[in-house]
Amino acid sequence: MQNKTLNKIKNLADKKYKKIGVVSDKKKIFPKEILRDFDKKDLIRILGYHFNNKNTFSYNDEFNFYYHATKYCANIRNYFLVSLGMVGSTILKYGTINQKKLILKHIEKKNFISSLLITEPTAGSNINQIKTNYIRKKGNYILNGKKTWITLGAISNIYLILANGEEGLILFLTESKSKKLKKKELKNIISNRGSHIATIDINNLKLTKKNILGENIITSSKALGYALMHGRAIAALSAFSMCSAALDEVIEYSKKREQFGKKIWNFQQIQKIISDTRVFIEAGLSISNKAFKLKRNYNSDSENFCSMAKLFATSHLTKTISNLMDIYGAYSTSSENNIERFLRESKGFSYIEGTSQILTQLVALNSILGIRK
Repeated sequence: MQNKTLNKIKNLADKKYKKIGVVSDKKKIFPKEILRDFDKKDLIRILGYHFNNKNTFSYNDEFNFYYHATKYCANIRNYFLVSLGMVGSTILKYGTINQKKLILKHIEKKNFISSLLITEPTAGSNINQIKTNYIRKKGNYILNGKKTWITLGAISNIYLILANGEEGLILFLTESKSKKLKKKELKNIISNRGSHIATIDINNLKLTKKNILGENIITSSKALGYALMHGRAIAALSAFSMCSAALDEVIEYSKKREQFGKKIWNFQQIQKIISDTRVFIEAGLSISNKAFKLKRNYNSDSENFCSMAKLFATSHLTKTISNLMDIYGAYSTSSENNIERFLRESKGFSYIEGTSQILTQLVALNSILGIRK
């Protein structure tokens, strides 16, 4: 049964998502039809180990699933990265029975889209500077603040909101339909154009203890690290998967394009770019595979390794895609070729799930403090 889901995602990626990637970027619309591509059993195989379900993927099957799911389309990538890989997995790991039922209900209806609300106008990677606050009042929690750069934020039906207050940082789980949540989609961004990235104004949103993830502050705090760890592992793999898609197209182009009476793949400079890219991808897939293995056991070692995988990906991705563009020459700047879109998306990887600068500091400090690599 595991192979059935893996075969499904591979066929969908090659035959459907590859085309959707072009259309979704141009029209700037999230392809909601993909929500119908997987039934509850498929999604349980992907997410099952987070809540000890026996019918779940091995770490290697999970790795292969995300490799194909994130290969061609940034907006589909963000669904699997954020909605399932970060929010869905974290709620199923740390949520109460009722909170898990809420997620599974939306999965059953095939309308599950979720967002993680962390970033603010003046706080991103430094979560200790979060200004969205909660106040305890008559047993309730009143939330106020502003979140921005929220992936899928304008179309999500489930929010995990990080807020700060007298009891420290807390993750609150809520449905997004409240009138106290005002969404404004960001315009004119160069990447993730169909991911409906939004600013969310939170105005006197009244929640209760039942909205705290796990209904426990300590559990909520641990869950935040869990979500970020998974996001970094999946983002790293996604970067190498997208780079692989770019390389495949470049190789096909080099077999057709002629200069000086030869197919351009015959020239050493072209061969070097292809060779360097292949080495980068294979090294990246290897480190990502280990990250997927280690993240099955959530601890400081697995957190650190997932950060390293993400850092390795984003430190070299844009330069690698830029080098591939040189094989196309001026044609690479045309939207008729996907390489132009891949370059735009590559830069976005530098900012999601922890900037490269922050991850550099985390990896260095963890190494100095003696955490194993």
